[in-house]
Amino acid sequence: MVTSLEELKTALDGLNIPVAYSHFKDNTYPPYCVFFVDSQDGFYADNVTYTKSKTINIELYTDMKNETLEASLEKILNDNEIPFNVITEVFIEDENMYEVVYEIEI
Repeated sequence: MVTSLEELKTALDGLNIPVAYSHFKDNTYPPYCVFFVDSQDGFYADNVTYTKSKTINIELYTDMKNETLEASLEKILNDNEIPFNVITEVFIEDENMYEVVYEIEI
């Protein structure tokens, strides 16, 4: 089970494509993957935060629709017991690439 951003990075490295938190420092060409914390929520009572959860977006970029790579990403998430939602799929015309965005929570 993945419980940290570092563990998530290690799991995503299993895609065998470039993976980075938020962005790459240098130009990177598809396929590649970035992930980042979109929001954080806490469960609290009596003025104490007991647990925190992070909503994370995982963005997969490819030259064209790549169901094999998407299935590999989904297998990594399932193998690590991370429920996910695909929140958007879009072709970015000015970048000439396809983006699939997954939302997870850890």
